[in-house]
Amino acid sequence: MHGEGYQFWSGIGSDLGELSILVAIIAFVYGWWRVHNCHVRGCPRLMWHPHPVHGHPVCRHHHPEGGGIVAS
Repeated sequence: MHGEGYQFWSGIGSDLGELSILVAIIAFVYGWWRVHNCHVRGCPRLMWHPHPVHGHPVCRHHHPEGGGIVAS
């Protein structure tokens, strides 16, 4: 019989390809967010300032200088 492989790739096989692309996009976004968010546990804010003591990135709220930080 001819065409048995075609039925797989035009059916559920194509969904596997789309699912792998979706998983890759979600993994990329999660990885980017994890690197760029505040390193204080449970804080979802994006960071832009290194902590003066340990150098880990923290948000304005958790930085020791607080409101005295200006965006560069």
